[in-house]
Amino acid sequence: SDQLVQVTFRALDDDEDGMPNWWEKPYGDLLPDGDGDHDDIPNLVEFQEGLDPTVPEEVVELTLQEGWNAFSTPLAPCPGSTTDLLDMLIIWRWNSKDEVYEQESESFQTGLGYWAWAWGASATTYTIMGERVDTNSMFLDKGWHMIGTSGLRNVVANDNVKLPIWGHDGSRYVTVTELQDGHGYWLKM
Repeated sequence: SDQLVQVTFRALDDDEDGMPNWWEKPYGDLLPDGDGDHDDIPNLVEFQEGLDPTVPEEVVELTLQEGWNAFSTPLAPCPGSTTDLLDMLIIWRWNSKDEVYEQESESFQTGLGYWAWAWGASATTYTIMGERVDTNSMFLDKGWHMIGTSGLRNVVANDNVKLPIWGHDGSRYVTVTELQDGHGYWLKM
């Protein structure tokens, strides 16, 4: 007669520190609470999040208010670090080529702005881990673009950039003179 058998496969972890041999091998024997890359993320968490324990990641907290939020991320997110945000919210990205909104469900790109609708009685904070990418320049076609920033603070008007730049304060559009990490902005070329 047929029998139901449960089989559990477990990766070898000779030192029983929660990090399997295959993951530790390229880096040497790591301590679970060690932090050799000095990014304040312990090695065990780096393993659990699929990060490289030799590359310092940054952590950014993104706080979204109830209602519409224009936001961006100053980091190139690590795999899995935006899962909560993508799973819990409906997020839209502006496609400037086709001039339509598209729902974002996979990842975020540094330099782009996004819209998120957050519901609930209070603000919600999401943690994003990744590498900082300075967006000191962007290549944009003519038309409207929803942008984000990391390091770029001031946008200078020229023959291509039409000022003002527009931000959103949670209830209405406002003109801005300085860009801030974590915010989304409208810019016309």
